[in-house]
Amino acid sequence: MGHERIGLLPRTQHWCKIVEQIANYEYDNSNISTIMNNTLKNVSKQFREMSSDKGLFATYKFLVVIAAIQKNSSDPSLDLSQLNININNNSTALSSSRELYKWLLSTSFSGSLEYTEIARQAATDAITKFFRDNADDNLVLFDGEYSQINIWKKVGTGAGFCEISRCFFAKYTERYIKYFLEREASNVIKTISDREVFSRHIENHIEIISKHAFDTSKITQSFAAGWFNKYSNNQIPSDLAIRYLIKRSLEKIREELRREGVQA
Repeated sequence: MGHERIGLLPRTQHWCKIVEQIANYEYDNSNISTIMNNTLKNVSKQFREMSSDKGLFATYKFLVVIAAIQKNSSDPSLDLSQLNININNNSTALSSSRELYKWLLSTSFSGSLEYTEIARQAATDAITKFFRDNADDNLVLFDGEYSQINIWKKVGTGAGFCEISRCFFAKYTERYIKYFLEREASNVIKTISDREVFSRHIENHIEIISKHAFDTSKITQSFAAGWFNKYSNNQIPSDLAIRYLIKRSLEKIREELRREGVQA
């Protein structure tokens, strides 16, 4: 399995600086510190508990199934259709995201609808980014959609799977950071007007939250490569193997959050 030392991970800004920038220095340092620490503690705690969530599992399995079939099948469209996934050579990010939604509706599980929706949105973000980053610049952009012949084929490689997997966990982390930032701000910042200002600052600085989450998710990348190479040869990885990847990826993100001073 691949492994990266935590100390070698890039960091554009420390978490404290990110929260200070969002707060725009309008609040006292104790409030900033409380928001910062409680947000990371909550995200870390959530990730410890979410590794067994059925909605998260069903969402991530969708990406794994596509990647494994693209890697191993001589006719991926046919094999995917047998699993009720209508993805072919001309699929776009939008149509692929619709297939994810249908997949989740057809999957029987008792997971939290709220958690499932967060995972679905993260996967949709990852699919969109994957298509955008891998699209041929010469192809036409139509209604915000990149269209490329068999762009999904690229996800069947170790590099492609790592790319979309890392983006999924980055977007998943980003959404939880934003959620807990807003929640902790409402607990700490006393006036409604100040809370509204802070919420606007979060929206205005979402790119630095996104960057922080993407940097944090790098720790999952080499591990995902080793996992994919081991478990996807000539088969779709088992549910047990997929759960293991989810658990280890979330654990690695939690380890990286502890670099920010969180003990959880």
